[in-house]
Amino acid sequence: DFDTLNGVNIPGRFVRLSTEIIPVLQTAVTNTAGNEITLTYDIPLDASSTPATSTFAVLVNGTPVTVTGVTVVGSTVVITFSPAATNGQTVTISYAVPGVNPVQSTVGADAVSLTAQTVTNNVPAVIIPSVVSSGGGALFLIDQCPNKEGVQTSITDCQNTTPTTKPSLIGGDEPNVPPEFAAYVCKRYLRDYILPNKVNKVDEVRKLQAFLKEIYGENLTVDGVYGSDDIEAVKRYQIKYALQILAPWNLKSPTGAVYKTTVTKMNLEMCGNDRNQPYFTEYLKVGDVSLESVKVQDFINLTNAPISGYPTNGLPLTKTYTKETADAVKEYQNRYRATVLDPWGLTQGTGRWYKTTRSSANALVETPESEVILDNGVKHNAF
Repeated sequence: DFDTLNGVNIPGRFVRLSTEIIPVLQTAVTNTAGNEITLTYDIPLDASSTPATSTFAVLVNGTPVTVTGVTVVGSTVVITFSPAATNGQTVTISYAVPGVNPVQSTVGADAVSLTAQTVTNNVPAVIIPSVVSSGGGALFLIDQCPNKEGVQTSITDCQNTTPTTKPSLIGGDEPNVPPEFAAYVCKRYLRDYILPNKVNKVDEVRKLQAFLKEIYGENLTVDGVYGSDDIEAVKRYQIKYALQILAPWNLKSPTGAVYKTTVTKMNLEMCGNDRNQPYFTEYLKVGDVSLESVKVQDFINLTNAPISGYPTNGLPLTKTYTKETADAVKEYQNRYRATVLDPWGLTQGTGRWYKTTRSSANALVETPESEVILDNGVKHNAF
């Protein structure tokens, strides 16, 4: 019996192999989350031949990480690993051809081994809040400022960078905003919901992790992967602001889901860090004319559409406290009844921008006002 390899007969089985059918590696890249490497070959691979995790070795900045899974799909081999790589880190992969289940073509030709193969790192730079000191305290602004190596994992990387626009969370790039009112409009910090055990946008998760790490001191890795530590940190945040996040849903326990009321609170808080204390200072009823009306309308638009930017179907910005504004305020009052209606013993919103409504809004924006004395003499605190 003879095999034929490149025209040379050798003892063995009747199998004909040629260099044309041996899988040749074309690219090796990470995903944007930094926890997967995809090896792409030039021909389809045998999906039934999946190498063991032990046949691969991944180094991140020269340090071994744990290979947790291997999947063969089409002409690719996907290797998952932990902990994830971050932007700018060097990633290499090695592969030793095993005796069983090697990477092979659909006709059984083995791919060659790899030794410290360079992997293209596709993890994006982190966009996180930078800290700027101003007067009475710190302002947390969005500012992309990677260091010399292009790696940005904490606010330390940004502390020596002066933001080009200040304040960066107010006005400007939200669509449909009249220029005269731009200074009264909050940009959205988080622009998508983040849910446990779902595919989440990496950049949004990074911003969430940076927010919790830098403002609330959570010991989190800014890696764009919404893991168990992040979920527990979000739960602590939800408990801290239970009246503003959980009460509107009639929930007693935190969920870890960064959904409507959680995103609303975070976005308003980020914007509020560069507002006067308190932000809302007037009482309003239908027909009143004041710039306070513009602030209220933007506030309502953000609570109704926390991730979508300035909504095209939201309240139009006007100095007049319109009936449309009052109707939208009623919805807000009913949603946040625990801090708005319950202190008065009311069951339905009134639409008037008055004591508990204003106090509740200032608490959401993290520009709380002092204790409010209601008309019935009851002392009220919205936070």
